[in-house]
Amino acid sequence: MIPGHGTAHALRSRRRLGVAVLLSLVPALFLAAPARSAEPAWVRLLAPTKARERPGPREPPMLALPVLDREGGAIAVPVLRVATRSGQEWLKIRFGGDVGWIPADVTAADEPAELPLALRERLAALFDRAGGHAGAVIADNSGRPLFARAPQTPRILASNTKLFTTGAAVAAFGSRIGGLLDRILRPSNNRLAQRLLNRLGRVGASTGPLLAEAFARNQGSRVTIADGSGLSRANRAAPGDVVRFLVGMRRQLAFATWLDALPVAGFTGTLAGRMRNTAAERVCQAKTGTLHDVSALSGYCTTVSGHRVVFSFLMNAIDPVAGRAIQDRMLAALVALG
Repeated sequence: MIPGHGTAHALRSRRRLGVAVLLSLVPALFLAAPARSAEPAWVRLLAPTKARERPGPREPPMLALPVLDREGGAIAVPVLRVATRSGQEWLKIRFGGDVGWIPADVTAADEPAELPLALRERLAALFDRAGGHAGAVIADNSGRPLFARAPQTPRILASNTKLFTTGAAVAAFGSRIGGLLDRILRPSNNRLAQRLLNRLGRVGASTGPLLAEAFARNQGSRVTIADGSGLSRANRAAPGDVVRFLVGMRRQLAFATWLDALPVAGFTGTLAGRMRNTAAERVCQAKTGTLHDVSALSGYCTTVSGHRVVFSFLMNAIDPVAGRAIQDRMLAALVALG
């Protein structure tokens, strides 16, 4: 026997089995409920591939899809449709703000993750204290929701706007602005954030917000940006869109530079005094946001079980002190039990 032949054959067999299982489940999933309410199936990428505008190997490629994000996390994508061309199965998938077709044989069915029941109940009980003008999403590293409340309702972002400002800027200017990001994101410097947005626009101050919004759309996120700082109440996004943006940032070349500038729970910046002596201390990085009746917190955590999660809590019409207390307790529970 050729060395390694048995292993390769077994791998191909498992791949074919995974694809077969996926293809048997996806149509049933779409038929089980109206399209608006059905949750899409997800697949994990097994090899780098290129998405195409239409299914078929002869169609021109439009987008390269990696297997791993910049933190080494496996990339999974939602499946929107299934088609067969010349005997080959193709999947229509969404990747950030793009939609395209990829061959099914470079994917495997990805089992949906789920938070423990006790944790979901704990998160729900805490979140209910935020009132009726709040939204929350907790997702896995690919953006698949694990916990959600009012995920698609836009809320005032406050200084969570700086995520979009600095994210677009680091994508445009690269790691050379790392020092500036530190000075903006850790202390939440409004003046420098606005100057950075103006620099992004170059032509004029009004161009910066449009470019930041366009960059967010490329990550699959819809946001309204009125300024770079977050002082305007017109800065709005839904928590689901903030999470999609945060997931998209994990695929950017300069992601590590941007991530390093975010405050660390119980350690640096605007989070230095929060979540100390809890499970969330030093394992969550996030951007705070505060107006007189707004409290926001969005970012990343690593749970005690080693799972990387992405979250956004946007609370409007709330006392910021109360909002921060709820957010801190939710993250402590998430890290300890997730």
